[in-house]
Amino acid sequence: MKIGDSVLHAKNKKLAEINSQMENHQKKLENLAKRKEDLDNDLKDMKKRKKEQQEYLKDLEHEKQSLECEHLEKIQLKVVETENNELREKLDSTQNNVGSFISEMSSLLDSHDLYRFFQTAENSMTGNAGLRYEYDHFGSGIDEFEDIQPQHAGTGGSSKIKSRPSRKRGTQGHGIYNNR
Repeated sequence: MKIGDSVLHAKNKKLAEINSQMENHQKKLENLAKRKEDLDNDLKDMKKRKKEQQEYLKDLEHEKQSLECEHLEKIQLKVVETENNELREKLDSTQNNVGSFISEMSSLLDSHDLYRFFQTAENSMTGNAGLRYEYDHFGSGIDEFEDIQPQHAGTGGSSKIKSRPSRKRGTQGHGIYNNR
């Protein structure tokens, strides 16, 4: 049995060697499976981080666009404010010029000679046909004017349209015609 024992021993040794190799291969497979699982987890984490980074980049892009819009709005606001200030200065200048003109014209209108000038100019333009003016004796201006309606051809003198409204004597105002 020595031969049988040695063959059996050789078979057992070979079997132990094969079992050992199988265990090593099994451990390697387990290690590879574990490594594959770790790599899969790493890949999932990388994909998740990539998605987060893309979202972050989108947020940054939106923020950039928002800031650009705000910056544009501020620039436009400054332009509008500048234009507004320029227009305000022009308006102030125009108001001052108009105010100066009005005060100069008012002082001119206060003189009695200018009223006579207007009377002469008005009479020459209307041909004394439409209006009759009455002046007070103190040279303060026109106190009253009345419509004198000439009869118009074809209307029989019944035209109700007047060239100017009638005004009665009242309190004195400013300008050529008194405010009543």
